[in-house]
Amino acid sequence: MNNTANSHSFSPAANQATSRWRLLAASVLSVLLAGVAHGEFDQAAYDSLTGSRAVAKLSSPGSEPTFVTVGSQINDLLASGQAMQQCQATAKAQAVAEAPAATCELVRVGADSISTGAELRARVPAGEHPLFLWRYSKGGATVYLAGTIHLLKQSLYPLPTQLQAAFDQSDHLVVEVNAQAIPPQQLQLKSLQHSMLPDGMSLESLLDKPLLDATRDSLTDLGLNMAMVATMKPSAVATQLAVMRMLAYGYNPANGIESHFLAQVGDRQILELETFEQQLTLLFGAPLDVQVEMLKETLAQQEDTNEMLSDMIVAWMSGDDEGLANLFNTEEEMSQGARDYQQSLLGDRNKGMAAKIQGYLDSGSGTYMVLVGSAHLAGDGSIVELLTEADLQGERLTSRSVL
Repeated sequence: MNNTANSHSFSPAANQATSRWRLLAASVLSVLLAGVAHGEFDQAAYDSLTGSRAVAKLSSPGSEPTFVTVGSQINDLLASGQAMQQCQATAKAQAVAEAPAATCELVRVGADSISTGAELRARVPAGEHPLFLWRYSKGGATVYLAGTIHLLKQSLYPLPTQLQAAFDQSDHLVVEVNAQAIPPQQLQLKSLQHSMLPDGMSLESLLDKPLLDATRDSLTDLGLNMAMVATMKPSAVATQLAVMRMLAYGYNPANGIESHFLAQVGDRQILELETFEQQLTLLFGAPLDVQVEMLKETLAQQEDTNEMLSDMIVAWMSGDDEGLANLFNTEEEMSQGARDYQQSLLGDRNKGMAAKIQGYLDSGSGTYMVLVGSAHLAGDGSIVELLTEADLQGERLTSRSVL
């Protein structure tokens, strides 16, 4: 999984991937339910399954977990989707008044183990620790600056109470880009316009054979084929692969923090730090040799997706700036072109975002909840650092702060 897919706004690809996932699930005429076991997960039985396979766990307070296993599917995305559907059906059938809070989540996809929400929470310091949440005040204006994760799974809720309290106190919600306000057809059209290779070019003519073969294999694992992406830019393919792998592991933009708060927006004004056009240009506008490098990195890191996702989420929940920054600090392994691209994706954007936030504070009134990808708030040149340089001192809130 590459840094782009890991930390930044890729709403167009996420929306396309989500739609494709639903189409795949809807197109299946039958599901082979290989087995449902109560208690411990049966690894031997799972290993004996053919085709793509996945396991979802149903957890209820005070009850032993139920493991729902689905096998013999045509790709990982379909297997994980069907395992979750079967788990949710089991939860509905078993629902009783004493256990209303049953939760389904994926724990295996293919040979990969997926960290559960409980396992991730267990890695967070038990005592007081910082959050990716700052409060800035100037005159009559207040800004709550929150770092987010764009794709999450339901088992990672509820969010820290301080995030919800900050939102409840705000009369403006600020996001990087409000993709929900863009008509779906326009979103898809603009995404395609930016993600396509120049006329006459194709991935087959751009990639060497080993990389082309690796791309083809990864696409197949996720229910796609080369014909679907034959004339797409390498960065668009890399982003699509990363997002769809996250979807296969149970992470979804519908559970992302932006979606969570946009669903509660009510009569609050929604503001944007950037435009949809700006983000598309950045995501898919790197030189082609850098895009090929991004695709190689994405493919090389696929086996580490769960570990990288887990480390990112634990760093976010723990307020671990250094840990989060280190996940994206791979400059020694990058070409100069890739370093320049990362600077445009993070450092340059941070300057524009910080200027917008400063403008909210200079307005003299209103309370703003500002949501940005957490990578924008960690490391050198972060938004927090830029605001400090502008003599705007924020209060870092903690897990015990009372708002």
